[in-house]
Amino acid sequence: MSIGISKKGIICIFLYVFFLLLYMLILPFGDEPDFNRRGLEYLSIFSSLNWSYFEGLIPIVENPNNGVLNTASECISTIDAMQIYGKYDFNTCPQVVELALKRSLLTLVIFFPIFIPILFGRFRNYNNSIILQKYSFNRDSLSISLLFPGFIYYSSVFSLEQVCLMLSLFFIYSFCSSKYFLGIASLSLFLLLDQGNAQAFIVIFLYIIFSIYIYKLLGFNKFLLINALFFITGFFGAESLLPFLSNFNDKLGTIYHDYTNSPAINDHPLILRPIMTFMSYNIMPPAYSKHPLVYLIVGLGICYTFFKHYYTNLRYRINYLHLVVPISITVVVSVIIFFLPGFTNSKYYIFTIPFFINTILQYYSIKTVIIFFVILNILILFDYLFFYLI
Repeated sequence: MSIGISKKGIICIFLYVFFLLLYMLILPFGDEPDFNRRGLEYLSIFSSLNWSYFEGLIPIVENPNNGVLNTASECISTIDAMQIYGKYDFNTCPQVVELALKRSLLTLVIFFPIFIPILFGRFRNYNNSIILQKYSFNRDSLSISLLFPGFIYYSSVFSLEQVCLMLSLFFIYSFCSSKYFLGIASLSLFLLLDQGNAQAFIVIFLYIIFSIYIYKLLGFNKFLLINALFFITGFFGAESLLPFLSNFNDKLGTIYHDYTNSPAINDHPLILRPIMTFMSYNIMPPAYSKHPLVYLIVGLGICYTFFKHYYTNLRYRINYLHLVVPISITVVVSVIIFFLPGFTNSKYYIFTIPFFINTILQYYSIKTVIIFFVILNILILFDYLFFYLI
């Protein structure tokens, strides 16, 4: 029996490797979420395995305030949340070639389990999941996810979170293709490695299932109404509901304490939080380098897709489940960040990208989406070259 290898999968993996290497060589070293703390945790894991893969390549310094050791970067950057560009020092920010190559190779090894279904999956569409019945999950949406700028960035962070991202994607593939044993195994490992991120993943995935159930039970209009009410409740009720709910659960009490003491409450006004999440979903590292042209192009692409749906005959051929899923993700993520300002960064939600691409593929060809993502990556890389010059 011959084994069919997906040509599109090969192209996507090749482009992913190509852009991953460029990102590693060009993007500023250390400009990653929680790099100081997460990086040292990662190195500790390697040390416990007696693996000196990164020995001597990543600086470790002592925090003068508390004496705690942290991974460090010598990159000099101008951090300003209000600026519309980034400023980085070319002499201190790019990684050395050896470190860039080693990190790229490690990322490829970690994401190898995802490459297998991308290359060797037997069917193009998976729609035989017991819970997600009639929701067709296109295998190509998994492969194209590799090319989204935000995914390339978050898949390569120097943190255990890159392993968790792989596990979340593997769960999505396993669940949508009815390989439940693999899904349970990947989710169990996810919970073991990072309970916080895993809980966010579970909440969002359960809300997707709940939304599909509501749509099938009540129809699309009532699904929209329920989600609109949920969104409005989150927007106007976060400050009053959280202290009330915190009385019934210790975990909610901790969340409320973090909420009231989080600087993000003042830094990011409520209405701006979804916008900040959208920007970081595309790419916006902690030093706040921004890519306005990328955000504009993606935003216009979303608007054009809405136009294409409502003003062409496509709307009569689209399974409404492909609208239910991205709408439900957008709503539940918005409500989460209304309640939890410290969770605005899209590193917690980037695993949802295959669902969005799965919907996009209902309107555009695979070739068009690949070219679109390639253009976005090229723009980001040119932006960083510009940020080194100014």
